[in-house]
Amino acid sequence: MSEPSVDEKKVVETETANDKQKMDDLRIVKNWEGLGPKSRLYEEFGPKEAGSKKKKNKKKKKSEVSGGDDPKPELPLAEHVAKCRKNQSWPPAIPISKLFDERYPTGQEVEYGGANAYRSTSEEKREQDKVKETEYDALRRSAEVHRHARMELQKTVRPGIKLFDMCERLENTCRKLIEESKLDAGLAFPTGCSLNHVAAHYTPNAGDDTVLSYGDVMKVDFGVHVGGRLVDCAFTVAFDEQYDNLLLAAQDATNTVRKASTALFLPRTVVSTDACA
Repeated sequence: MSEPSVDEKKVVETETANDKQKMDDLRIVKNWEGLGPKSRLYEEFGPKEAGSKKKKNKKKKKSEVSGGDDPKPELPLAEHVAKCRKNQSWPPAIPISKLFDERYPTGQEVEYGGANAYRSTSEEKREQDKVKETEYDALRRSAEVHRHARMELQKTVRPGIKLFDMCERLENTCRKLIEESKLDAGLAFPTGCSLNHVAAHYTPNAGDDTVLSYGDVMKVDFGVHVGGRLVDCAFTVAFDEQYDNLLLAAQDATNTVRKASTALFLPRTVVSTDACA
């Protein structure tokens, strides 16, 4: 009788191994429930099979809870932001955390440049950025509060308004949107509304009857914070057309300096949602 070939030997060995596995599986299925913990079969196959079985049941339960359907995909961030902003009341009164469901606009992102360009390519620096996401979210929430409050003021301010009344309304709006809570969230500093030759940091107190006039140039500066993460933005209000070029020049200078300084020391993530004049 001739010797079996190498290929035939492999087939026989494979079939033998498969048969042994089938028999082992059969013994486990038939005898598992009646075996005690001291049984050889229990010791050899039990713990492994039990762990596998438990894991499968766990997965099944998870599937049953979710109804077997995949979760709805999140809207792209730009669509989510547009939808949330559209749902804001007028005047703004819905807290930003409720409106955005804690998924805030990222704002404009500016890459590092010059000597700091390596911070955009370094894996270590990118991981450090991820660790700071909680801080970035606090800033983004503050920035969105600032944006809504600023838009209301810019649309409603008129000649003849008392500066004190204007500041009170602005700060009350900020308190609602930021959900003021002692040191956790609130106003960053008293609102500044400086007129004409006063460059900055003029805040009207109770009893101050200063009124905004048509020919005034007013610099408004206010800020909000979440957990001490402060967002501040200043802009200029002027009704007389003779100041239009002055405002455009100031805005252009601000944006030029911001872009140039990014290459030197500004962080990669800029949370402001738009430039202020």
